[in-house]
Amino acid sequence: MAMLVAYLNDTIVRLYIQNMPDHAPVWTPVGVEVLGLSTMRIEIDVIAIIS
Repeated sequence: MAMLVAYLNDTIVRLYIQNMPDHAPVWTPVGVEVLGLSTMRIEIDVIAIIS
């Protein structure tokens, strides 16, 4: 499981750098016991602030 988590973290970091090279996003990973649905593998909540 630790190798999977490391792989997912590396993938997310790579995608951040690829898609937002000049932006440092706030990233706070938090472990949870279960996600919203039993079939979910990853859950992402996003809030966009447009000013």
